[in-house]
Amino acid sequence: MSREIRRNKVISLNAFSAIVLHMKAYAILLASLFQIFGSNAPMVFNWGQSISERSNEANAIITPPGIAFAIWGPIFLSCVLFGIYAVKKRTKIPQIIGTVGTPSISIFCLSGIWGLWVPFHGTDFISLIIISLAAFIGLMLMHKIGNPKKYNGFENGLVIFPIALISGWLLTATTIAILSAANVHNLSWMNTESLVVIIPLLFFLVATVAFTIHKTKNYWYAIAPVWGLANLGIGKLSQNIDTEIGIASLAGALLVSAIGLDRFLRQ
Repeated sequence: MSREIRRNKVISLNAFSAIVLHMKAYAILLASLFQIFGSNAPMVFNWGQSISERSNEANAIITPPGIAFAIWGPIFLSCVLFGIYAVKKRTKIPQIIGTVGTPSISIFCLSGIWGLWVPFHGTDFISLIIISLAAFIGLMLMHKIGNPKKYNGFENGLVIFPIALISGWLLTATTIAILSAANVHNLSWMNTESLVVIIPLLFFLVATVAFTIHKTKNYWYAIAPVWGLANLGIGKLSQNIDTEIGIASLAGALLVSAIGLDRFLRQ
C-alpha cells in the first residue's frame, strides 16, 4: 500500500513539473511580446513623451547616434523566436530553457516596464534601477550559461544568442542611464561631461564585457556593446566633437571585438 502511495506521489510531482514547464514556456513568449509592447505602445498611442525625446532631454554625452538603437529590432525578433522555440519544445523542454527561463522572463518584463516608465517619468533614478537590474540579471545569466560550445545549434541561435544580445545591450544602456539620471536630477556635483567621469564609465563597460567573455567564452555577449561603442566613437569623430570620448569608445569596441573573435575562433 505504501509503495502504491509513493508511486502516486511521484506521478503527481511529475505531472506538476510538466505543468510548470509548460507555463514557463508560454511565459517566455508572453514576456518577449510584452517587451515589444512596453517599448512601442507609448509611441503608438502617444503616451507621454517618446523615449527619443526623453533621451534628448537627459542629454547624456555618451548617448550614441540614433542608428545605434536600431539594434532593438534584432533584439525583439530574436527574443520572440526564443519564446516560440520554448513553446514548441514545451512537451520536452531542453535543459538550457529550464535554466534560463525565469531569468529571461525577468529581463524581458523589466525591459518592457522600462519602456513604459520612461515616456511618463523620463530617465530618472527609477528608470536607472529598472534597467540596471535587468542588466545585472543578464550578466549573471551569462556566467550561468557559460560556454556556447556546450549547446547545439538551435539552442545557440534561438536561446543563447537573444539572451546575450539583450543582456549586452542593457549593460551598455546602463552606462548611458547613469549619466542620464544624473542630468535629469541635476546632480551638479557629478560633472557628467568631464572625462574624469566618462572614461571610468566606459572602462567599466569594456572591462565587464571583456571579463565576462573571457570567463564564459560566450562571444555572443560582445555584439551589442561593440555596436554601441562603435557607433558612439564614429559619431563623435565624424562630427569632430568630444574626440577623446570617440577614441576611447572605438578603442573599447576594438578590444571587445578582438576578445570576442578570439573566443569564437577557438570554439
